[in-house]
Amino acid sequence: MPKIFKASLTVLAVACLQFNFHCNSALAQTNAIGAGEKDTIFIGPVKVRDSVTELLEKQRKSIVLKRAQDVLQSELTAAFNKTRVFQLVERERADAVQLEQAFSAVNVDSSDKNKANMAQFAGAKFAVLPEINSFEDQTSVTEYERIGRKDISRKLSVSVVLKIVNTTTGAILPESPSVQLSTKDAAEYARMGASVATDDQVTQLMMLAAHKLSWAVVGQVRPPKILSVTGNEVMINRGSDAGFVSGSKVEIFAFNEVKDEDSGEVFRNEVSVGKASITRALPNQSWAALDTKENLGVTKGCIVRPAEVKKAKAAKKVREEESPGSSEKPIDFQ
Repeated sequence: MPKIFKASLTVLAVACLQFNFHCNSALAQTNAIGAGEKDTIFIGPVKVRDSVTELLEKQRKSIVLKRAQDVLQSELTAAFNKTRVFQLVERERADAVQLEQAFSAVNVDSSDKNKANMAQFAGAKFAVLPEINSFEDQTSVTEYERIGRKDISRKLSVSVVLKIVNTTTGAILPESPSVQLSTKDAAEYARMGASVATDDQVTQLMMLAAHKLSWAVVGQVRPPKILSVTGNEVMINRGSDAGFVSGSKVEIFAFNEVKDEDSGEVFRNEVSVGKASITRALPNQSWAALDTKENLGVTKGCIVRPAEVKKAKAAKKVREEESPGSSEKPIDFQ
Protein backbone atom coordinates (compact mmCIF):
# COMPACT_ATOMS: atom_id res chain seq x y z
CA MET A 1 0.00 0.00 0.00
CA PRO A 2 1.48 3.43 -0.93
CA LYS A 3 2.80 5.49 1.99
CA ILE A 4 0.70 8.53 1.00
CA PHE A 5 -2.48 6.43 1.09
CA LYS A 6 -1.54 5.01 4.51
CA ALA A 7 -0.93 8.51 5.85
CA SER A 8 -4.29 9.67 4.49
CA LEU A 9 -6.07 6.81 6.26
CA THR A 10 -4.33 7.68 9.54
CA VAL A 11 -5.39 11.33 9.33
CA LEU A 12 -8.94 10.26 8.49
CA ALA A 13 -9.06 7.90 11.46
CA VAL A 14 -7.87 10.60 13.86
CA ALA A 15 -10.41 13.05 12.43
CA CYS A 16 -13.21 10.52 12.95
CA LEU A 17 -12.19 9.96 16.57
CA GLN A 18 -12.13 13.69 17.21
CA PHE A 19 -15.52 14.12 15.55
CA ASN A 20 -16.99 11.35 17.71
CA PHE A 21 -15.47 12.93 20.82
CA HIS A 22 -16.98 16.34 20.04
CA CYS A 23 -20.40 14.95 19.15
CA ASN A 24 -20.52 12.83 22.31
CA SER A 25 -19.52 15.78 24.46
CA ALA A 26 -22.09 18.11 22.94
CA LEU A 27 -24.79 15.44 23.27
CA ALA A 28 -23.86 14.77 26.90
CA GLN A 29 -24.10 18.45 27.72
CA THR A 30 -27.50 18.76 26.03
CA ASN A 31 -28.87 15.72 27.85
CA ALA A 32 -27.50 16.86 31.20
CA ILE A 33 -28.81 20.41 31.11
CA GLY A 34 -31.42 20.66 28.41
CA ALA A 35 -31.31 23.01 25.44
CA GLY A 36 -32.01 26.61 26.45
CA GLU A 37 -32.72 25.64 30.05
CA LYS A 38 -31.22 27.62 32.93
CA ASP A 39 -30.00 26.01 36.12
CA THR A 40 -31.82 27.36 39.17
CA ILE A 41 -29.80 28.53 42.17
CA PHE A 42 -30.37 30.26 45.44
CA ILE A 43 -27.80 32.30 47.34
CA GLY A 44 -27.57 31.55 51.03
CA PRO A 45 -26.87 34.17 53.72
CA VAL A 46 -23.30 35.48 53.79
CA LYS A 47 -21.56 33.96 56.81
CA VAL A 48 -18.55 35.41 58.57
CA ARG A 49 -15.96 33.18 60.21
CA ASP A 50 -16.12 33.49 63.99
CA SER A 51 -12.46 34.42 64.35
CA VAL A 52 -12.94 37.30 61.90
CA THR A 53 -15.93 38.62 63.84
CA GLU A 54 -14.06 38.44 67.14
CA LEU A 55 -11.02 40.27 65.75
CA LEU A 56 -13.07 43.11 64.25
CA GLU A 57 -15.03 43.45 67.51
CA LYS A 58 -11.76 43.92 69.43
CA GLN A 59 -10.72 46.56 66.90
CA ARG A 60 -14.11 48.26 67.24
CA LYS A 61 -14.76 47.85 63.55
CA SER A 62 -17.78 45.56 63.68
CA ILE A 63 -19.89 48.10 61.79
CA VAL A 64 -17.46 47.99 58.84
CA LEU A 65 -17.63 44.19 58.72
CA LYS A 66 -21.44 44.29 58.91
CA ARG A 67 -21.50 46.77 56.05
CA ALA A 68 -19.27 44.51 53.96
CA GLN A 69 -21.47 41.50 54.73
CA ASP A 70 -24.67 43.32 53.72
CA VAL A 71 -23.20 44.73 50.51
CA LEU A 72 -21.80 41.35 49.47
CA GLN A 73 -25.21 39.73 50.00
CA SER A 74 -27.01 42.15 47.70
CA GLU A 75 -24.19 42.36 45.13
CA LEU A 76 -24.00 38.59 44.76
CA THR A 77 -27.65 38.54 43.71
CA ALA A 78 -27.06 41.35 41.21
CA ALA A 79 -23.88 39.76 39.86
CA PHE A 80 -25.43 36.30 39.34
CA ASN A 81 -28.43 37.89 37.60
CA LYS A 82 -26.11 39.82 35.31
CA THR A 83 -24.46 36.62 34.06
CA ARG A 84 -27.82 35.62 32.52
CA VAL A 85 -26.77 32.00 33.02
CA PHE A 86 -28.79 31.11 36.13
CA GLN A 87 -32.37 31.50 37.27
CA LEU A 88 -32.30 32.79 40.84
CA VAL A 89 -34.82 31.51 43.37
CA GLU A 90 -35.97 33.83 46.16
CA ARG A 91 -35.45 32.60 49.69
CA GLU A 92 -34.39 35.63 51.71
CA ARG A 93 -37.78 37.37 51.44
CA ALA A 94 -39.99 34.31 51.46
CA ASP A 95 -42.50 36.07 53.76
CA ALA A 96 -43.19 38.75 51.14
CA VAL A 97 -43.69 36.13 48.43
CA GLN A 98 -46.08 34.14 50.64
CA LEU A 99 -48.05 37.32 51.36
CA GLU A 100 -48.62 37.77 47.62
CA GLN A 101 -49.60 34.10 47.34
CA ALA A 102 -52.17 34.55 50.08
CA PHE A 103 -53.58 37.62 48.31
CA SER A 104 -53.81 35.69 45.03
CA ALA A 105 -55.66 32.83 46.70
CA VAL A 106 -58.50 35.17 47.73
CA ASN A 107 -58.57 38.08 45.28
CA VAL A 108 -57.15 36.88 41.95
CA ASP A 109 -59.16 35.17 39.21
CA SER A 110 -58.50 31.43 39.40
CA SER A 111 -58.12 31.26 35.60
CA ASP A 112 -55.32 33.86 35.59
CA LYS A 113 -52.17 32.10 34.37
CA ASN A 114 -50.06 34.43 36.54
CA LYS A 115 -51.93 33.48 39.72
CA ALA A 116 -49.49 32.58 42.50
CA ASN A 117 -49.69 29.07 43.95
CA MET A 118 -49.99 29.11 47.73
CA ALA A 119 -46.90 27.90 49.61
CA GLN A 120 -45.19 26.72 46.43
CA PHE A 121 -41.69 27.81 45.39
CA ALA A 122 -39.47 26.82 42.50
CA GLY A 123 -36.77 24.36 43.49
CA ALA A 124 -33.09 25.23 43.15
CA LYS A 125 -30.57 22.82 41.68
CA PHE A 126 -27.57 24.57 43.25
CA ALA A 127 -27.15 26.32 46.58
CA VAL A 128 -24.41 28.96 46.70
CA LEU A 129 -23.13 29.43 50.26
CA PRO A 130 -20.78 32.43 50.69
CA GLU A 131 -18.43 32.92 53.64
CA ILE A 132 -16.06 35.76 54.53
CA ASN A 133 -13.02 34.00 55.98
CA SER A 134 -10.77 37.05 56.23
CA PHE A 135 -11.36 40.80 56.50
CA GLU A 136 -8.91 43.54 57.41
CA ASP A 137 -9.34 47.29 57.79
CA GLN A 138 -5.98 48.99 58.29
CA THR A 139 -5.38 52.72 58.56
CA SER A 140 -1.98 54.40 58.73
CA VAL A 141 -1.37 58.08 59.54
CA THR A 142 1.70 60.30 59.30
CA GLU A 143 1.23 63.67 61.04
CA TYR A 144 3.01 66.96 60.25
CA GLU A 145 2.35 68.98 63.40
CA ARG A 146 4.11 72.14 62.23
CA ILE A 147 1.76 72.64 59.31
CA GLY A 148 -1.28 70.99 60.86
CA ARG A 149 -1.55 68.35 58.13
CA LYS A 150 -1.30 64.59 57.80
CA ASP A 151 -0.97 61.80 55.28
CA ILE A 152 -3.60 59.14 55.77
CA SER A 153 -4.20 55.85 53.97
CA ARG A 154 -6.71 53.05 54.43
CA LYS A 155 -6.35 49.52 53.12
CA LEU A 156 -9.22 47.04 53.01
CA SER A 157 -8.60 43.35 52.35
CA VAL A 158 -11.12 40.55 52.06
CA SER A 159 -11.14 36.85 51.31
CA VAL A 160 -14.42 35.18 50.33
CA VAL A 161 -15.10 31.54 49.48
CA LEU A 162 -18.23 30.02 47.94
CA LYS A 163 -19.40 26.50 48.61
CA ILE A 164 -21.60 25.16 45.82
CA VAL A 165 -23.99 22.38 46.82
CA ASN A 166 -25.92 20.26 44.36
CA THR A 167 -29.28 20.14 46.16
CA THR A 168 -30.42 17.04 44.28
CA THR A 169 -27.58 14.99 45.77
CA GLY A 170 -26.44 17.12 48.72
CA ALA A 171 -22.88 16.88 47.43
CA ILE A 172 -20.51 19.84 47.61
CA LEU A 173 -18.82 20.51 44.28
CA PRO A 174 -15.11 19.65 44.57
CA GLU A 175 -13.88 23.13 43.63
CA SER A 176 -14.94 26.06 45.80
CA PRO A 177 -14.44 29.41 44.02
CA SER A 178 -12.68 32.03 46.13
CA VAL A 179 -11.24 35.52 45.80
CA GLN A 180 -8.67 37.52 47.75
CA LEU A 181 -8.90 41.25 47.07
CA SER A 182 -7.65 44.49 48.53
CA THR A 183 -8.14 48.18 47.88
CA LYS A 184 -6.32 51.25 49.13
CA ASP A 185 -7.46 54.85 49.50
CA ALA A 186 -5.13 57.66 50.51
CA ALA A 187 -5.07 61.41 51.10
CA GLU A 188 -1.91 63.50 51.29
CA TYR A 189 -1.58 66.64 53.40
CA ALA A 190 -5.13 66.30 54.65
CA ARG A 191 -6.46 68.38 57.54
CA MET A 192 -6.03 66.89 60.99
CA GLY A 193 -9.72 66.01 61.31
CA ALA A 194 -9.98 64.40 57.86
CA SER A 195 -10.71 60.70 57.28
CA VAL A 196 -10.70 58.29 54.33
CA ALA A 197 -13.02 55.78 56.01
CA THR A 198 -15.99 55.82 53.61
CA ASP A 199 -18.71 53.32 52.73
CA ASP A 200 -17.86 53.74 49.07
CA GLN A 201 -14.54 51.94 49.51
CA VAL A 202 -16.28 48.97 51.14
CA THR A 203 -18.97 48.92 48.46
CA GLN A 204 -16.51 48.91 45.56
CA LEU A 205 -14.50 46.08 47.10
CA MET A 206 -17.57 43.90 47.66
CA MET A 207 -18.91 44.62 44.17
CA LEU A 208 -15.64 43.42 42.65
CA ALA A 209 -15.67 40.30 44.85
CA ALA A 210 -19.24 39.48 43.80
CA HIS A 211 -18.42 39.97 40.11
CA LYS A 212 -15.39 37.67 40.21
CA LEU A 213 -17.15 35.00 42.26
CA SER A 214 -20.25 34.88 40.05
CA TRP A 215 -18.20 34.32 36.90
CA ALA A 216 -16.04 31.75 38.70
CA VAL A 217 -19.20 29.77 39.44
CA VAL A 218 -20.33 30.11 35.81
CA GLY A 219 -16.95 28.81 34.65
CA GLN A 220 -17.30 25.78 36.90
CA VAL A 221 -20.97 24.88 36.47
CA ARG A 222 -21.57 26.12 32.92
CA PRO A 223 -18.23 26.92 31.25
CA PRO A 224 -18.13 29.09 28.10
CA LYS A 225 -18.62 27.18 24.85
CA ILE A 226 -18.54 27.62 21.10
CA LEU A 227 -21.93 28.29 19.51
CA SER A 228 -20.85 28.18 15.86
CA VAL A 229 -17.82 27.77 13.61
CA THR A 230 -17.59 29.70 10.34
CA GLY A 231 -14.35 29.17 8.49
CA ASN A 232 -11.61 30.22 10.89
CA GLU A 233 -13.94 32.25 13.11
CA VAL A 234 -15.84 30.94 16.13
CA MET A 235 -18.69 32.50 18.10
CA ILE A 236 -18.57 32.16 21.91
CA ASN A 237 -21.50 32.45 24.31
CA ARG A 238 -19.58 34.72 26.68
CA GLY A 239 -18.37 38.26 26.18
CA SER A 240 -16.64 41.16 27.88
CA ASP A 241 -18.62 40.69 31.12
CA ALA A 242 -16.87 37.32 31.49
CA GLY A 243 -13.44 38.70 30.60
CA PHE A 244 -13.45 37.81 26.89
CA VAL A 245 -12.16 41.12 25.56
CA SER A 246 -10.73 41.98 22.17
CA GLY A 247 -7.11 40.90 21.84
CA SER A 248 -7.20 38.27 24.60
CA LYS A 249 -6.13 34.68 23.93
CA VAL A 250 -8.33 31.64 24.55
CA GLU A 251 -7.85 27.87 24.48
CA ILE A 252 -10.50 25.48 23.20
CA PHE A 253 -11.21 22.03 24.63
CA ALA A 254 -13.21 19.01 23.52
CA PHE A 255 -14.66 17.16 26.52
CA ASN A 256 -16.70 14.25 27.73
CA GLU A 257 -18.05 13.19 31.10
CA VAL A 258 -16.25 10.32 32.85
CA LYS A 259 -17.71 8.59 35.92
CA ASP A 260 -15.47 7.15 38.63
CA GLU A 261 -16.85 3.66 39.31
CA ASP A 262 -15.42 3.66 42.85
CA SER A 263 -16.74 6.99 44.13
CA GLY A 264 -19.54 7.66 41.64
CA GLU A 265 -18.11 11.14 41.06
CA VAL A 266 -18.39 12.50 37.53
CA PHE A 267 -15.33 14.20 36.06
CA ARG A 268 -15.06 16.35 32.95
CA ASN A 269 -12.27 15.07 30.73
CA GLU A 270 -10.94 18.00 28.68
CA VAL A 271 -8.56 17.76 25.71
CA SER A 272 -7.08 20.86 24.07
CA VAL A 273 -8.02 21.06 20.39
CA GLY A 274 -7.14 24.63 19.47
CA LYS A 275 -6.29 28.21 20.34
CA ALA A 276 -7.77 31.49 19.19
CA SER A 277 -7.67 35.27 19.64
CA ILE A 278 -10.75 37.34 20.49
CA THR A 279 -11.40 39.75 17.62
CA ARG A 280 -14.54 41.49 18.89
CA ALA A 281 -16.75 41.26 21.94
CA LEU A 282 -20.14 42.31 23.24
CA PRO A 283 -21.12 42.07 26.92
CA ASN A 284 -22.66 38.59 26.48
CA GLN A 285 -20.95 37.13 23.38
CA SER A 286 -17.69 37.30 21.45
CA TRP A 287 -15.96 36.16 18.28
CA ALA A 288 -12.47 34.72 17.91
CA ALA A 289 -10.10 33.91 15.07
CA LEU A 290 -8.70 30.38 15.20
CA ASP A 291 -5.00 29.70 15.04
CA THR A 292 -4.97 27.38 12.03
CA LYS A 293 -1.72 25.74 13.16
CA GLU A 294 -3.30 24.82 16.53
CA ASN A 295 -6.68 23.64 15.19
CA LEU A 296 -7.08 19.90 15.84
CA GLY A 297 -10.80 19.80 15.16
CA VAL A 298 -12.65 22.71 16.82
CA THR A 299 -16.43 22.19 16.63
CA LYS A 300 -19.65 23.54 18.10
CA GLY A 301 -20.04 22.66 21.78
CA CYS A 302 -16.35 22.81 22.70
CA ILE A 303 -15.40 24.53 25.96
CA VAL A 304 -13.52 27.83 25.82
CA ARG A 305 -11.22 29.09 28.56
CA PRO A 306 -8.77 32.00 28.85
CA ALA A 307 -5.35 30.83 27.68
CA GLU A 308 -2.62 30.59 30.28
CA VAL A 309 0.12 33.05 29.50
CA LYS A 310 3.54 31.62 30.26
CA LYS A 311 5.87 34.28 31.49
CA ALA A 312 9.41 33.84 30.28
CA LYS A 313 12.01 34.13 32.99
CA ALA A 314 14.38 36.95 32.26
CA ALA A 315 17.94 35.68 32.00
CA LYS A 316 20.28 37.35 34.40
CA LYS A 317 23.26 38.88 32.66
CA VAL A 318 26.33 38.67 34.84
CA ARG A 319 29.52 40.31 33.80
CA GLU A 320 32.69 39.33 35.57
CA GLU A 321 34.06 42.86 35.51
CA GLU A 322 30.89 44.15 37.30
CA SER A 323 30.71 41.52 40.01
CA PRO A 324 30.42 42.82 43.61
CA GLY A 325 33.74 42.97 45.42
CA SER A 326 35.83 43.69 42.35
CA SER A 327 38.85 45.80 43.23
CA GLU A 328 38.45 47.71 39.99
CA LYS A 329 34.75 48.46 40.47
CA PRO A 330 33.86 48.44 44.17
CA ILE A 331 30.28 48.13 45.44
CA ASP A 332 28.29 51.37 45.23
CA PHE A 333 26.18 51.76 48.40
CA GLN A 334 24.25 54.82 47.23
